[in-house]
Amino acid sequence: MLNPDGVYLGNYRCSLMGSDLNRHWQAPSQWAQPTIYATKNLLLRYNANPVSDILIIFIYRYLITNQLNLNPIFKAFCLPFVFHWYFLILRCCFNSHLE
Repeated sequence: MLNPDGVYLGNYRCSLMGSDLNRHWQAPSQWAQPTIYATKNLLLRYNANPVSDILIIFIYRYLITNQLNLNPIFKAFCLPFVFHWYFLILRCCFNSHLE
């Protein structure tokens, strides 16, 4: 969770400082959006692996009640496409239990 302080107060998009974290993803400030800034730097550091050109990300997503009557499998497969158009479904491992 990138916004625990805001969520605690019921602000799911805004931090305690009133900053809409979704709107600052492209260019976060280290001072005003520290969680977004740190997350982006962490992802860039993982992606800088010279051995591989593949960015490996673990995504945990809590499935809530299916309000749109969409199959949960469909939702899980669609989410990674949001991150980048180079996404390759064949290189993914989808798992619904702990190993």
